[in-house]
Order: sequence, then C-alpha cells, then structure tokens
Amino acid sequence: MKYCELLGCKELTGTFCLSDDCVYGDMRGIAFERKGTIGRGSDKCDFYFYRN
Repeated sequence: MKYCELLGCKELTGTFCLSDDCVYGDMRGIAFERKGTIGRGSDKCDFYFYRN
C-alpha cells in the first residue's frame, strides 16, 4: 500500500489483493485463507497457507 501511495496510484492496491486471490485461491493440496488486507481497508494483511 505504501509503495502504491508513494507512486501516486493508491487505487491499484486492491488489484494486487485480487491477484493474490486468483493465484493462490485454487492451488492443489494447499488452502489459502485471509480475513483482511490493507488494500481492502483492514489494518493488516493476514494470510495463511494450510495443507489440505
């Protein structure tokens, strides 16, 4: 988020969050979970990977 702010394109931060969902959301044998991201208004990015 800070990097996007520095470059003057804060609105792109949510796009990076979305790309994480697309890349990590459908992996075989690994579950990707997060409750919030800074780019979507949370105070932190809390993401976890679990074997399933």
